[in-house]
Parts: sequence; C-alpha cells; structure tokens
Amino acid sequence: MVTYRLIIGPSRWLRFPERPHAAADVPMDRVRSLFDVNVFGTLAVTQQVLKGMVAKGSGRIIIMSSIAGVMAGLTFGPYSMTKHALEAMGKAMRAELAPLGIDVTLINPGPYQTGFNDRKADSMWEWFGDASLNAPVAPMFKMIGEMITGARLDPAEVAQRLVELVEAETTTENNFVPPDIAAQLTNRLNG
Repeated sequence: MVTYRLIIGPSRWLRFPERPHAAADVPMDRVRSLFDVNVFGTLAVTQQVLKGMVAKGSGRIIIMSSIAGVMAGLTFGPYSMTKHALEAMGKAMRAELAPLGIDVTLINPGPYQTGFNDRKADSMWEWFGDASLNAPVAPMFKMIGEMITGARLDPAEVAQRLVELVEAETTTENNFVPPDIAAQLTNRLNG
C-alpha cells in the first residue's frame, strides 16, 4: 500500500515578498501577497493533493508553519497573520480528515540560516520611512532586524524533523523546531 505524504510550505523555498512589516504601516499589496503565497497557495495545493489521499484512504499533510504561527512580535504582524491562518487551517483539517485516514500536522521552525530572515530584515526599508506611523520607533525595528539576522540555527535540524514526521506512525498537532523555541523566544524577549 502506498501512503502519500505532502510537505507544504512554498514560502520557505521560493522567493516571495515575506518581510517584516509594521502592521500599521505595511502596504496592503504586500499583505495580500503574503496571504496569496502562505495561505491561499498552501490551501490550493493541499486541496488538489487531498483528492488522491482521500481516494486511497491514507496520507499525511505536513504544513510548514512557523514559530510566528503561535507567537506574534514587532515587525512580524502580517507574516504572523498568515502563519496563524495556517495554524487554523492545519488544526481544522487534522480534525476533519482524521476519520478519512489522513493525518495533518504542522511544523513550526524558529529562525534558521536560510537567507529568509536576511531578506525580511532588509526589505522593510523599501517602503518604511519618515512618514510612516511607526517612524518614531524605527531604531527599535532596526534592532529587531539585527536580532533576527544574528545567531540562527542550522536548517539541517528542520530537515531531520521533516524526515521524522514523514516516517512517523503518528504525529502531534504541532512540531516545534527546536522543541523549546517558544520558551527560548519568550525568555529572550522578557529577559
């Protein structure tokens, strides 16, 4: 018997305008682009693949979320909004599809050395300026950009967790990589 496995997360592999944005200032076309890629693109691919999985009565969907799907922070509002939407989609589908023999799980990586965070940190300044609502706190935004491009983790850790999820008999709803990433970030922000 063939069991289908699908890992969905186009924003991790393709270059799309996923960048930090101060939610009060971000141009709406950038927010729409984020939702098109992260949410609507993921849903469209999932719906197509599910046809085969439902026909076979088995399969696994692994949705590439992020720690930003469960925590929102400064300059990550729009990106976090899309990842929160993926969290809702994944959790709903997990409940809906389990009776059909299909497992749905989410992977929630933290900041990894993929170049993704570098593009995020650099691109905000393409549209953010002196006339922005958040202009008075621009130094803080720059500090956050430096933080997210600083010490980051080896992406091999995420790849290993994906392999484990593909091969697992059962999965949990969320899979944080590293497992303590939420506590690490909370401590760093409060610390």
